[in-house]
Amino acid sequence: MLDSTPDLAHREQLSEVIRFVDVNFKTKKVTIKESFLGFIQLHAKDAATLENVIVEQLQADNLPIADCRSQCYDNAAVMAGELSGLQQRIAIRNPQASFVNCNNHSLNLAGLHAAKQDPVVVTFFVLSKIDRIQKQLQDPSMNFHDAALDLEGLQQRLSSIREDVCITAVNAAKVLCEKLGIRIEGRIKRRKQMPGENAGDAGLAAVEEITRIMKSVIDRLIQEMTTRFGRLKTLDEKFGFLFNISKLFANDTSNDIQQHCATLADFYKTDIDGTELFISKLNTLDPSATMKMSNGSKKGKRVVRYDYDVKILKTAIDELKAKKMTLRQASKTF
Repeated sequence: MLDSTPDLAHREQLSEVIRFVDVNFKTKKVTIKESFLGFIQLHAKDAATLENVIVEQLQADNLPIADCRSQCYDNAAVMAGELSGLQQRIAIRNPQASFVNCNNHSLNLAGLHAAKQDPVVVTFFVLSKIDRIQKQLQDPSMNFHDAALDLEGLQQRLSSIREDVCITAVNAAKVLCEKLGIRIEGRIKRRKQMPGENAGDAGLAAVEEITRIMKSVIDRLIQEMTTRFGRLKTLDEKFGFLFNISKLFANDTSNDIQQHCATLADFYKTDIDGTELFISKLNTLDPSATMKMSNGSKKGKRVVRYDYDVKILKTAIDELKAKKMTLRQASKTF
């Protein structure tokens, strides 16, 4: 994790923090830790310079870049650029170093650009809905899957209330204008007539103009969120099944889990055994290992069914391992 800021002497300093997994094989305890390694003085802030500085520093720290599994920066173009940003340059050196940016910062930027859609926007009228999601994103227990679901829900909510928000705001403005004795309809605002439009379409009354502005702001916010959270959606497609507990209890999901395990194992070939991960996920549904449920409940019945599946799959997978078959090859036989 890297970020830069000028010090009191106005020298640009790059802070270096690493996050790593500490595994205690004796106690079988896994802990995620972070360590601050120091500051690195920068003489330039272009992507190529940053890449060279980081690679040299990792070598000095005796940290092989091939062991990196994630890179975290802010949303600046020099860092997050898709074509020649720092994250892309590091990804070329190590494709397994997935880029993870700050979703809270991304949501802030989405709102910022939406509010700048029209200079007449003084109060951003959907901030309360954004604020709730931002507070949830700051929760230390938040994961990829929950963040993706929350942000997708916000987008859907904004789309569904688009018309109602505009109507409610206009009606409230009319009531206030009448109360203060302000004339609602002023001079019609005209704009350039575009090809295919009637002459009357080029003029908008006050209510129509306000509605147009509000809709354009909401549409810009939705567009910004779609663009900025595309990377999060990709990460969720890769890792989300590890957190989607409700889907694990759904009927007939073992094939989906198996496919996700195989896909993840293909990406992390040196780290993950897809077969072992598949068995591990099914084992989480073993009632004796994970939870106590009444056999009379619906979830309890599903757990018992999965427990039965695990026993069958273990036997089948042991046989397939003996034949040196991969998980993808094995999936065709299940």
